[in-house]
Amino acid sequence: MLNTEFRKAIDEECKAAISVKGLINKREVRLLFIAAAILTAQGEILEIGSFKGRSTLILAKGARWAAQNKIVACDPFPPPTNPNDPAVRPSYEVFLETLERNGISENVEIHRKFSAELAKDWNRPIRLLWIDGDHSYPGVKADVDGFFPHLVPGAIVALHDIGRSRLPGPTTCFMEDVLMSDGFGMCGMCHYTGWAQFIGSGGLKKYRLEKGKAYRFLAARKLQQVLGTKMRPLRRWRYKRFRRSGSFEKWVFSVYKDLVPSPKNL
Repeated sequence: MLNTEFRKAIDEECKAAISVKGLINKREVRLLFIAAAILTAQGEILEIGSFKGRSTLILAKGARWAAQNKIVACDPFPPPTNPNDPAVRPSYEVFLETLERNGISENVEIHRKFSAELAKDWNRPIRLLWIDGDHSYPGVKADVDGFFPHLVPGAIVALHDIGRSRLPGPTTCFMEDVLMSDGFGMCGMCHYTGWAQFIGSGGLKKYRLEKGKAYRFLAARKLQQVLGTKMRPLRRWRYKRFRRSGSFEKWVFSVYKDLVPSPKNL
């Protein structure tokens, strides 16, 4: 059973994060907070793609519960498409304001560069990897190839925009490099976020039912997108149910119930 303080923190911190402009919804925010707060492994928390700070904020808040003082955020923060429009503010400016306003400026190690550049010199173990940067297949594949070698057993990987028709890169990499990999175990979907736990070996055999089910649903989704057809009502209902069924929250609290943090870490 979750301690009362932590349950309250989940609701409060997620509510604060949703107030920041971003593209991840409330359920995905909860996933990131819990993944950062519960130490399933030892290592860094690395965020690829920060935008205006919604995911950065919730990861840093969660890390505090795990007594981890810093997370790493990587984003080139490109200039506005129309820099002459005074109503459009640079995302990096808004990002820094988000950190300052929420008191986490000292808790975020910022790398204002492309993730491929960071990967060249990266040599630290990773316990939580959040990929929400370049959504092209080459871009996501570069992140996977660059940072997966640094995952430690027990680490959590989460990729955003899985199953979106206009963004096939994350879906393909999640299917081929996570679901079909022997190195990953338990997996699931949370809205448009696909998640899995890195276990080192034996994942494909022991968790073949969970991974196979996810692969089949996503493969059917991709085929439907390629053919330009619509899902039949029953299949669409099953697909939506699948996106809600891989409850990270339920799984992590059942497996790591002894690691639920307490307020003494704050």
